Amino acid sequence: MVVLSSAAAVRDILELKAGLTGERPPNHVTSHVISRGGHTLWMSAKKSSLVKSKIYSHVLTSASTDSWLPVVEAESVAVLWNVMQKPDCFFNEMLRYAGSITRSHTYGKRVPTWEATDATGFNLEGYSKASHEIIHMSEPGATPPVDIFPFLLKLPRFMQSWRGHAEQLGETMREYSSILWEDLENRMKNGHTNGAWLEKAYQQYKKGNIDLEEDLLKYQGSIVLEAGLDTTASALQTILLASVLHPEAVANAQAEIDTVTNGTERLPSLSDIDQLPFCKAFVLEAMRWMPTAPSAVPHRNSEEIIYKSMIIPKDSTIIADVWNILHDVELFDRPDEFRPERYIQHKNGLKAGVDLPFRNNYSFGAGKRVCSGERMASNQLHELFFKMLWAFDFGQKNGPPPVEYTAGFIKAPKPFEASIRIRSPAHAVALKAAYDAEADYFERFEP
Repeated sequence: MVVLSSAAAVRDILELKAGLTGERPPNHVTSHVISRGGHTLWMSAKKSSLVKSKIYSHVLTSASTDSWLPVVEAESVAVLWNVMQKPDCFFNEMLRYAGSITRSHTYGKRVPTWEATDATGFNLEGYSKASHEIIHMSEPGATPPVDIFPFLLKLPRFMQSWRGHAEQLGETMREYSSILWEDLENRMKNGHTNGAWLEKAYQQYKKGNIDLEEDLLKYQGSIVLEAGLDTTASALQTILLASVLHPEAVANAQAEIDTVTNGTERLPSLSDIDQLPFCKAFVLEAMRWMPTAPSAVPHRNSEEIIYKSMIIPKDSTIIADVWNILHDVELFDRPDEFRPERYIQHKNGLKAGVDLPFRNNYSFGAGKRVCSGERMASNQLHELFFKMLWAFDFGQKNGPPPVEYTAGFIKAPKPFEASIRIRSPAHAVALKAAYDAEADYFERFEP
């Protein structure tokens, strides 16, 4: 195993040598037992590229992503409305928000509530629970090291205590995939479309223009939902945790918001981002402070690599130590502190005098395996956070919440308490008007 603990090493090995480091190391449990080879995250670089070119090529371009901003805006207003009604629902509302946008974008239907099973039979809470368990099983040590010692796979089934649970998780995800696909198929047959990308893929598949097995095609929609749900929701929960812990930074951000919106005259939106540098810096700092994927997803090199007189043998597992890179004392001033102003002083938050190629988005991967949903995620984070700053005051319940995170290569804060209240009666009136204005969207995308 090779761990890259500097931005320079990630650039030199994963990006400049992307043609050699675009593979994934074996992950038998997730890739074969759970997803039966259908998950693009663990596919070979060639197969992943092939599948994406056939069905994803038009999905997450800048133009396509930004065309869904009205959906992002409507769902962010729904979050404000739901949290104003039930303030303690804020934590799970981040999951509902991310899941609803991704389901709308993928299948053409939203998720009205976090815990209820809708008319199609889909339940986001159950889906999310299964997704989180799969993430946990992907972690080294969560199952026996079958990739290192393949003979373990030949042991009698009763000696493979992990297998039954892994197979059940796979079945659960395929059941959800079938529910979502069948609902889309029924609507398409009845001429009801919402412009979702899988609707277009379905049409092309039925015309014979997509040469993939149906099971593989319909599983791809579930993969996109899984990716959009877990990463975006955990990032939003981190932003809220930072908001509760750092009231001075929130006060500065709210002052900026109030200037742009003239108080309660209107709600802010993503289009205001250039006028909200501190609010944008707050989001960037939260992602640096507690990165969603602190070790990203591992790579594998297809050939031997020589780097600074060191040999990286062929088929090595290569991990980008995102946490260490984003907390490097050589790059960041007081990196363990939450200081949004660092991004006002430098676009990448770096120390004065530091000059090197650097990205803020290492959690989204590197080289040929960069997550193509980064722009969609960024839009969702900024849109909702701007609106929550405008609408709510953030306070603590029973003292500062602990900074505790879940296990897995995608990490999220453990549920925490907070006092989140509407800022004034005038804000409540303006929010009600904004919520009512989205009625057409809610009706159109209702399951």
